[in-house]
Amino acid sequence: MKDTCEREEGTGKITVPSQESRALVELYRKKFVKEAKNLAQMNHPHIVKVVDVFEENDTVYYVMQYLSGGSLSDYVKLHGALDEAIAIKYIQQIGSALEYMHQKHICHYDVKPSNILLDDKGGAILIDFGISKGYTEEG
Repeated sequence: MKDTCEREEGTGKITVPSQESRALVELYRKKFVKEAKNLAQMNHPHIVKVVDVFEENDTVYYVMQYLSGGSLSDYVKLHGALDEAIAIKYIQQIGSALEYMHQKHICHYDVKPSNILLDDKGGAILIDFGISKGYTEEG
């Protein structure tokens, strides 16, 4: 995204220099809004909660719950392999989140340790719905 924008000298204002760049910025904006809407409709203990979605100064924002435990990927890098019982617990929790999503006809498409955050109670929370997609009963 930084590659498509420029900062004006003196004012520091960020501009989009070309029509192609403007189209790309709009594409990213739509993708961001789609992710926010997909997340906002989720209500599951192992899917990150959206606290607020709003637009200000032509910019869309969404606020998610704070998760203090870091990612599963970072945890494994720091502590090594998970204990079997903890691994099973996380698999069950994320599996439950995915089952819930599929009941809502949404596929995540990017489940990996860096997209699983740990909460302060030792639970696994699925994040990053940037490439998730809705689907119909027929597929």
